[in-house]
Amino acid sequence: MAIDYELVRGLERGLDQALREGRRPTGAYALEHCAAMLQEPASIAEETKILKKLERLREVRKELRKLSI
Repeated sequence: MAIDYELVRGLERGLDQALREGRRPTGAYALEHCAAMLQEPASIAEETKILKKLERLREVRKELRKLSI
């Protein structure tokens, strides 16, 4: 399970309270605006993708070692 530290820090800074107290996004793009606020940064998403690829490569290497013995 990944923890979105930016979201947690944002909530610590009072984002949740601000949204509850009348600064609720409204209008035609409210849903898109909220989704953008909650989306993880691209750098973290890219890092997660790279780490998954690395893990797959390690698993493949283990399997290849088993076959060569």
